Amino acid sequence: MSREGSQRLIRKAIQYAIDHDRVSVTLVHKGNIMKFTEGAFRNWGYQLAKDEFGAKEIGAGPWMSFRNPVTGTDIVVKDVMPTTFCSRCCYDPKSTTSSRR
Repeated sequence: MSREGSQRLIRKAIQYAIDHDRVSVTLVHKGNIMKFTEGAFRNWGYQLAKDEFGAKEIGAGPWMSFRNPVTGTDIVVKDVMPTTFCSRCCYDPKSTTSSRR
């Protein structure tokens, strides 16, 4: 996927989180095995959150958060690789769902 396509998708996901008062946006990527992009999708996502939505790193990063301009609640932008996400779904389904919708 191109930089422009990735940014368009990530921007829409973040805007969806704002519009529907979600608590997080998760960038699911295969940066560990995609030799061409080597985590570019994740990096582009964090950069877009910072540049366009004013996100700031949480602790030492890379996770970031910003205030929802509509509700004032925090939205966390985080990342996960699919294998980790799928393992969580199987072994601890509650960890993959939000307490808010």
